[in-house]
Amino acid sequence: MLYGKSGIGKSSIWNAGVIPAAERNGYLPVPIRLDHKDEMDYLQQIRTEIAFQMNKRYGDKDAKGIVEVIKPLQNNNETIYDFFHCHKFVHPSGERVKLLLILDQFEEIFTLQEKESVKKHFFAELTDFLNDIMPSAQT
Repeated sequence: MLYGKSGIGKSSIWNAGVIPAAERNGYLPVPIRLDHKDEMDYLQQIRTEIAFQMNKRYGDKDAKGIVEVIKPLQNNNETIYDFFHCHKFVHPSGERVKLLLILDQFEEIFTLQEKESVKKHFFAELTDFLNDIMPSAQT
């Protein structure tokens, strides 16, 4: 996690140091700046950016490198946890792709997302994912 005042150079650190080092170590950096006014939910925005970066880096125009390996438990209500546990990310050569998700301007969710329910839902899903808690396992 990298945080600090606006304009202090956080993005410059990512772009000049962290991203090149990640790429040298076999990661695909995926910078994501969530659009809080977009009709597309946050998970869909994340999926779209992963597909964009895979196309940009590997020429994967049809997102064939995002491979569903198992069906999500709740097909009609896929969560962040489901997405990352039910898919693998594959280079055209067949080699597995390691993602480095970079949530840029993450604090904007507090100031730009007007719907409290959307914030709570996103943070609940993100918490489950980061703590490896299967959402359906909760009571």
